[in-house]
This record gives sequence, structure tokens and C-alpha cells, in this order.
Amino acid sequence: MTRTILLCCSCSLFLPAASCGDDKPDTAAQFQDTAAPESDTDTDTDTDTDTDADADADADADADADADVPVADSGRTMTHPYVIDGEVTWTLDFDDEAEAAGWADCSYHRSYEGVQFLDQPYLCPDCTVMVQGTAVMDEGFADCYEPMFGGEAEQIEYWGLDWPETAGGKAGFYRGSTENYSLGLLATAKGAVLDTSLGISWSYVYELLSGGTFSLEALGTLTLSSDGASWIEDFTMPRTEPYACGWPLGNPGTLESDNWLALDATLPEAWLEDDCGELVDIWDFYGNYLVVDSSEPDCGPCQAMAGSADEFSTAMADLGIPAHYVTALGAGLSDPLSSPGDAIWEKWLTAFGGDDPILKDRGYGYAIFEAFLAEDLGWPVYAIVRPDMTLLTVQVGFGGWDPIIDVVREDAGL
Repeated sequence: MTRTILLCCSCSLFLPAASCGDDKPDTAAQFQDTAAPESDTDTDTDTDTDTDADADADADADADADADVPVADSGRTMTHPYVIDGEVTWTLDFDDEAEAAGWADCSYHRSYEGVQFLDQPYLCPDCTVMVQGTAVMDEGFADCYEPMFGGEAEQIEYWGLDWPETAGGKAGFYRGSTENYSLGLLATAKGAVLDTSLGISWSYVYELLSGGTFSLEALGTLTLSSDGASWIEDFTMPRTEPYACGWPLGNPGTLESDNWLALDATLPEAWLEDDCGELVDIWDFYGNYLVVDSSEPDCGPCQAMAGSADEFSTAMADLGIPAHYVTALGAGLSDPLSSPGDAIWEKWLTAFGGDDPILKDRGYGYAIFEAFLAEDLGWPVYAIVRPDMTLLTVQVGFGGWDPIIDVVREDAGL
């Protein structure tokens, strides 16, 4: 992966586009098969006493069911995850020029099993379910895939689905193979029904540096189902247990976001680890103005911003404006998708730690700001957010805190 780094009043880099050809999550109700039998419309002729007894029995059953649901340390209940099982065959068809250069038509096959995750919805804003799993190449690695692409026969992959609300509707299929990197749309397919195999296909044409072209056609199936034997933390619910680091629990539980960063729209939600080792919900700072800063440890302007953050907190306190400076720290300009390692993390905390949260980024900053800014992305890049969690503005680079303070003060009507 080639990266170019430019340093100025902001730090910039450019990641290659996702190689699609080769290589707010919703509740379970959204995925229900609407082709279920119709409700019974017969009139109930039981006495009131029987009806009350039935209601009491139903309430007891619901209470027993609730008692069986595990609760996470955050106070959130757990939920059963969705799983995706799939298999895909890729076929490479070389033209005459490529075959004359020694390439031969071939194919390879992967099988895939993945389990749903709920804590990174920003990686696929249009997905209603995302899973992480292992893709195993069980055919064609040595004689097809490796000579063309290199790599390994087994890899971690991320699959996403934009699942229809109505059974049999059209589903969008998304795929990625890089941790914390946004998933790309590969195909759409009609006939999506839970627990039923769904056919998917896509194709691309590539030019070879040695001359000629080849087409890559992928054909496979996937099945979405619920795993009733496993549990994952339901991040769609607000946290209820206090944070060890003392952060507020401000998420009102009523916020909605389509997970795209947009002016006057709700900031995409994220859960990022703090120095107490807990995942912090950024929506828990509801009720405060926020400067949500995506920074990299080897970026000079990022360090200058963090090192002078007291100017912001002091100004906000003097104005009587509740505010926080939230840092989402990556691993570096050459690796903005990863969380910082222990040494980098401790060094940053020692140099810039204070009363405001410093969080380990997991692709959040890159995902939301890259989609918003495209080629103008650089570091530091930060969002100024209103107390109701709507986006006020986005800025790239750091030239001092005064312009930021002025934006907040003006929006607050002071």
C-alpha cells in the first residue's frame, strides 16, 4: 500500500481506493420475514377473568425472558447477533494479448463465515448489518490467486448488507478486507429472505502492466440468519453504568443518525476506548459543545492543537459554555486506520492528557471526514458540534484556538 505524506499547517496523506473487485444498526425487528402467517382475526369470547389471567401469564413469560438476557458491564443488555455464511467463486478470463504473455484463464473459490458487530456503524453507513469473519480460499490459491495477487489463502474480511424491510426485496452487498476501513458496495440482489440463500455477482475488467486485459467475474451465495445461541453487546442502547474515567452519561436515547457526516445533521456515533480501558460513546457528551478532533501522533499541527487545548477550555468556562475537546488518536500518518500502540498512547497521554477525553481511534475519523472532505482531507481535522449533537462545521489544519472559540460563541448567541 503506497502512501504519500505532506506536512504543512495540516498533515495529509492519501490512501488508495478500496479494491472492490479482488480483493445505524437496526434491531432484529427490521430483519423479520414479513411473509409470516397473518394474524388470527377471530373474536375472543373468553371472560374478563380469563383475559386477565392470560395477560398475567404473558407478563410473567416476558419477565422470565428478560431475566435470561445477559447484561454487559456498561449496563446495556446483550442481543443475539446475525451471522452470514457465504461462498464465492472468482473467474479470471484473459484476453489474447495477456495469454500470449503467459497468463492462463483460471478460478479460485472462498468460503466465508462472519458474526455481526454493532460498534462501528460508520464503516458502512448504508448497511443494516455488518459482520466480521474469516474467508478461506479452498480452491485455486496456488495456481490462480497467488500468481496474480499474492497474499494469503486465509484472511479476515468484513461483509455488510443493506437488508430490505420487506422479505424478497433487494439487498445491497458490501465487502472490505482492511480493518477499520470503509466497506464498498459490490452488488445488489433481489429476493432477500432470512435463512435463505441469496445469489450475488459482480465483475470488473483490469489492464495488465505487461499488456492485455483480464475480466474478473465473481459469482456466489450468502445466507443471513440469527444466531440464537450467542450474545453481543447491544450498542444501539445508551450506556447506564458510570464510566471509570468519570465521563458524563448524556446520551438521551432519542438521537438518530444515518452515519454520514453532514452539516446540521447528527454526528455519527462511535464507541472509542479511553485511558480507563472502556469504550466511550461520543453521544454521551450530549448537552455540550464538542470539538471532535481526529489527530495523528506524528503530525506537528496535531500536537500544537492538543498542547494548547487549555485555551479552549478556559475560554468556554469564562463564557459559561459547557464544552469538551475530544481527541480520536490514530496510529500515525502512515496508518490512520489503526489505534495507537501502547508506547505512542502513553507518550500522548503524558504530553497532552487533561480533563478532556483522549480516545483510541478505530477508523472513525478517517471514515467520517474522508467521506465529507474527499481529497481535502488532512490532519488535524475536527468537527465543531452543537450540544444537540448536530454538526456546526468541519475544519482542517490548526491555526490557533481563537477561530474555534469564535464559532462556538457565535452559535451560542454570546
